[in-house]
Amino acid sequence: MKFFALFLLFFSVSSFPSSNDKEEIRKLKITVEQLSSQLAEKTAENKRLSAAMKEMLSAQREGKKPVSGCDVAQYKKGLAFATGAGAKARASVSFLKNHGQSCTQSQLLEIQKEVRRLLYPADSSDLLRYYQQ
Repeated sequence: MKFFALFLLFFSVSSFPSSNDKEEIRKLKITVEQLSSQLAEKTAENKRLSAAMKEMLSAQREGKKPVSGCDVAQYKKGLAFATGAGAKARASVSFLKNHGQSCTQSQLLEIQKEVRRLLYPADSSDLLRYYQQ
């Protein structure tokens, strides 16, 4: 019976984590969160670079000049072919939703100049501010 009581006492005391173990677990959780965040950032960057590479290869196959970032000329063409202020605003928003993430800061500034000329620039301006962050 004494053996059983000592056995029970030993396992009940050893099963509780010490304060050092709790601190180690907390540190490991923080490390996992940081690594998860870094992985998400690198995955997003990888997707962006893969899409850019795909676009460049496609342009090269078609005999066009490969454009890094987004094609501002394509943006301007979309506005030129849109009829009416509402259609131009929708074309601008559509382009930014589809290509805004791949635009460089200088390209976003050039697009911003064009957006200021629109009659309804609000939605496009919001997207530009988002991508310029």
